[in-house]
Amino acid sequence: MSVNWILPMRGNGKGNLGNFKDGVAGALGKKGAGAVQMSISVRRDVMEAMRWVIGDRVLVGYDATQNTIVIRRDPRGHKLTQPGEPSSKNEGKCLSSVVKITWRNTIPEDLFPFYVPLSDCVIDGVDLHFQPKSAGA
Repeated sequence: MSVNWILPMRGNGKGNLGNFKDGVAGALGKKGAGAVQMSISVRRDVMEAMRWVIGDRVLVGYDATQNTIVIRRDPRGHKLTQPGEPSSKNEGKCLSSVVKITWRNTIPEDLFPFYVPLSDCVIDGVDLHFQPKSAGA
């Protein structure tokens, strides 16, 4: 497996993650200067299964050979935050969260938006693997 990790870089934007109750969802936001804003919403069931909390940092990667997105807790990564709340209000709590990432040519844009229930995710030690599925499917 060859995962291309997306390291943090400055960016801003919003995406519509839709209305879902569990699992992982992704949406694209603002585009510009060859970069795209991606938001991945991680629902509480996934947060609990992975033992993640608000404020943890995660790396997001993409394995093109298996068409799989991988999320891993890592101090070099992007911060898990709770949308609409001050960043420190719920830090350390296991609640639904979002990670926002700006990237260039890492994950194909046609995979978005997507939704994957926890039952279709694979937890492999510290890694969460899932294959994006269209949110409309």
